[in-house]
Order: sequence, then C-alpha cells, then structure tokens
Amino acid sequence: MPGGFHPPAAVILAWPKPNYTDPQAKGNELLVITIICMTLSTAAVLARLWVQIRHQKKLRVDDLMLVICMVPTIGIGALLILTETKFRWFRHVWDLPRKDIVGRQYHSWITQLLFILSTTFSKLSALLLYKRVVAGSLSPTSIFLVNTAIVGQSAYGIIFAFVGIFQCRPVNAYWLQFSYPHPYTEKFSCYYEGTVPLANACVSVVTDFLTALLPICLFLQMQIPKRDKYALAAIFGVAFIVCIAGTVRTVIVHRIFYESYDNTWVSHNLWAWYYVETSLLVICSAIPPLRVYLKRIFGGSKSDSDHTPAVNTFHRKRAIDGSDPADSSNGRASTDSIVLHEVEHCKV
Repeated sequence: MPGGFHPPAAVILAWPKPNYTDPQAKGNELLVITIICMTLSTAAVLARLWVQIRHQKKLRVDDLMLVICMVPTIGIGALLILTETKFRWFRHVWDLPRKDIVGRQYHSWITQLLFILSTTFSKLSALLLYKRVVAGSLSPTSIFLVNTAIVGQSAYGIIFAFVGIFQCRPVNAYWLQFSYPHPYTEKFSCYYEGTVPLANACVSVVTDFLTALLPICLFLQMQIPKRDKYALAAIFGVAFIVCIAGTVRTVIVHRIFYESYDNTWVSHNLWAWYYVETSLLVICSAIPPLRVYLKRIFGGSKSDSDHTPAVNTFHRKRAIDGSDPADSSNGRASTDSIVLHEVEHCKV
C-alpha cells in the first residue's frame, strides 16, 4: 500500500470515525527521550568547551563546528517538545483536526532542515578533529582521505539543505497546500514528498558509517597500547550505534512515504530516532578529547604510567630537542601522547 501525505478518497473513507476528545494515543516516550538527549548532548559540548577554554585558552575550528551544530540540535529538541504538546503527532492522523495539518507540515519541514545542519556540523567537527590528531603522523594518502571526507560531508550539507528548502516551488507550498478550510489556490509544483527525505536518510547513513570507519582505519596504522585500543573501541562503538539509529530512521521514513498514510502515528517513532541519532553524533564528536584532559586533571593511576611509558618519553624528548613523538625511535606512541601533542601544539 502506498503512503504519504495525500491519501486517496477510498483510504480516507475507510478510516475510523474521528475521535477528538479521547483518542488512542502513544505515551510520553518522545518527550522523555528528547529531554534526556538534549541534556546529555549539551553537557558533552559544555564539557568540551570547558576543557578547551580552561586549559588551551582558545577554541579551534572543530570546537566551533560543535558549537554551531548545537543551535539546530537544540532547535530540533524544542520542536519535538512542541510535537508532544501542540501538534499531537502521538495520535492517529484521522483523530486530528484538518486545520492542524498546515502547522504540522511546517514543523516537519523545519525539522528536516535542522537535522541536515546539525548532522553536517557535528560530523565536520569529528572529521576536523581526526585531521588535527593525525596531522604529521600518517601518510599523505591518509590525510587525503580525511580531506575527501570533509569535502564530501560539506557537499552533503549544502546539496540537501538546498534541495530540502526547495522541495516545493514556491517554498511555502510545502505546507500551505494543506490549508483548511480555505484551500490553497496558488499554482505550485513539488517533488514527490518522499523523494528528498528518503534520499537524505540513505546518504546520511552512508556518511554515518564513513565517519565511524575512518578513525578506525587511521588509528590501525598507529602502534598504540592495548589499553588505548580499548578506549578507542568504546568511542567507536558508540559511533556505530549512531549508524544503527540512522538505519532504523531510514526504514521508518520509507514506511511513512511508501507504506502508510497514518503519517502522524508512524512519525512519532521517527522523531525519536531522529533525535537519538542527532544527539549521539554530537556526543561522539565532543568526547574524544575529554579522556586526555580528565587524565591530566585527575592524574593517571600507577598502572597507567606502567602501561603507557611513551607519554613521559614524549614530554622528555620534546623538552630536549622538540622532536615529534610519532617519530620516536621505538616506533610506538600512545593515544594520549599523540592527542596531547596535536591538541596542544598543532595549528588549525
């Protein structure tokens, strides 16, 4: 059965009688998920900014990208709260007044654009951090791969932001075509309503996987202690949860536009996965530098120093001859020493 926002008359006639007073409704899961995700992502970014400003006395490009991405991320959270309190996406579409459709469609259009902006800037922040960490430590081919990923992610953001804005011509026809009780009489044209959201979802998932796989490929080229490999694996594991969330979101997008006309009921789950994916991207982009700074603030255990002697070797060599730890004679460098070196001394 096809789906989307324009059910045929036969489908509408088959719907149950509208119930505007006490309809079937979903719970407050979306509201809870939104508040938790917004709190965690904001806390992660604030922690990142705190260590950068307190210890480095400046913000770099990847930090600024993370700050920028929080604007649309918080915007999505605010709109999802409106989803629960005003637009009532937790009901079946036949239990909602037709006069509310315009507001819901405008809400959906804005959320799509904010998602593109948020994910683009959060992934760019992660990619720029990767580049800064591995600069001077890996081959030109590896640096080229990182630069290619940055260009590709930027192109994704620009293209889909443009296409998302101009899904309909004029732009406001995307929501005004559902005007009720006074119909929209202006001439307009639109892409099929599922084309842009589904294409965006598919490409976004591909970039999720590439952004998660790239650091693995980069750090596999480095000789690092097993302890650091476990720490990196934990971070990368969270990144693959983002990929899973994006995949689930893509499946739901397909269902909304190609399988069901009950778009509000199905979209309630979509918004939850939207924000889980968006928030996890922000968190994954924010936390990598924090581990090193926390070890500096609270100090490592004795076992830490026993297992990662390259950290002290790095600082000692640098004090004597200014050499790079990645070029040390024993060919080994801990993740902490590499990150500290790049975070403290690399120029953006």
